[in-house]
Amino acid sequence: MNKILVAIDGAEHSEKTLKSAVKIANEKKSDLIILYACSQDTPNKNQLKFAEDNYGRKFRNLVTGRELPSFSVADSDGIKSISEYMRAREKLCKQYGTDVLERAVTIAKSAGAAKNIETIIQRGEITKTILDVATKETVDAIVVGNCNKGMIASFFSGCTARDILKKANCEAIIVD
Repeated sequence: MNKILVAIDGAEHSEKTLKSAVKIANEKKSDLIILYACSQDTPNKNQLKFAEDNYGRKFRNLVTGRELPSFSVADSDGIKSISEYMRAREKLCKQYGTDVLERAVTIAKSAGAAKNIETIIQRGEITKTILDVATKETVDAIVVGNCNKGMIASFFSGCTARDILKKANCEAIIVD
């Protein structure tokens, strides 16, 4: 194996997933690519906490859409407000992703990562983003954490790990 891709989201389970990927990369003498795939959906609780802690409650409310005034399609102020919302979401993705990846590199190095470490922030639908990056980077394996959802929630909203297993064009490793 030459390259291993590990996808993390900054949640508690990410550290375990990352350490498992480092162990595999060291065993296989592989380079490690750490991916933060930023969903275009509503920010999760970790992202919202980061937004408020680093930029204040007004920014947190802006990225959730709470700060958007009501407007009509013809209202030029509404268009400006929407573009501010989109810029704020992009900023949150970049800043939170950078923070997650900086911590991940520190963890990977302290876990003994022996080869090159590359980081990538990519925005889009999570499963598709992971698979697209894996293809573009010609990785030999993808490491992801298991879904931390109950069976019912998993049934309705899907499970990234299960989708990666089904669709990956390379080895897929799920960390429990």
